[in-house]
Amino acid sequence: MKHWMLLALAVSLSLLSCASSRADAQLRAAESDILFEYHYVENDSISLLVGNTFRLHTGKTQKGDFYPLLVSVRSPQDLDKPTNTEVLHDPDAVIAFLQKRFQFLKAFGVVIGDNVSTDPKFKRQEAIDRIRELARKVSESTLVIFEEKDGEIVSMQEDN
Repeated sequence: MKHWMLLALAVSLSLLSCASSRADAQLRAAESDILFEYHYVENDSISLLVGNTFRLHTGKTQKGDFYPLLVSVRSPQDLDKPTNTEVLHDPDAVIAFLQKRFQFLKAFGVVIGDNVSTDPKFKRQEAIDRIRELARKVSESTLVIFEEKDGEIVSMQEDN
């Protein structure tokens, strides 16, 4: 009986630890100044900035394919309402674009959507490298990599 109680306690602690890390990741994502989300969207060429979330399609992974970056700023209340598209040609232009919109730009996050594997050309490390390059342009910035499943942040990893 004592053995079963210890086993039940171990399983309970394991589940609590998992839930805590998920909650910690979700909190950390919410605290990010800017989140870059990669998702597979077929035949998409425009990235959207909605609130503090920069939605990128999986085609924006490789260095040669990242720029020019076409960006449309959208309201969270009306995502489908088209706006002017800005063309950003390099990392400095992206940082300037973001700094105009966000007073504080220190905490960067990269969200790897759960459907990116749909695109066989998607390269996870190259996608992270594009955002790392942007974060390094801002002094004292941090970068955290988040994993998403079913539309929810499930884990995080500090980028060193």
